[in-house]
Amino acid sequence: MFIKRGHYNKERTTDRSNPILNNPEGKSFQVTYMSAFIWEALDGETSINEISQKIEETSKVDKPELSNIVESIVHQLRDVGLVGRIG
Repeated sequence: MFIKRGHYNKERTTDRSNPILNNPEGKSFQVTYMSAFIWEALDGETSINEISQKIEETSKVDKPELSNIVESIVHQLRDVGLVGRIG
């Protein structure tokens, strides 16, 4: 399981910009809305498959491809310190 780290930087995110997330070291990352949605859902209890199912309900991407996309985004977020692994 994965858990989000850092915080959503609402002060620097404007109506016209993509979301900005800060890792615990204070480094800022501008991410896509899908990445921010996935990051927000990483609570240490929700699996990647469950997150994929939530996205699938509102998108036209087929499930096998979507699971790969979500997993890739989680790993990218982990690489910059915005996600930690638990368990």
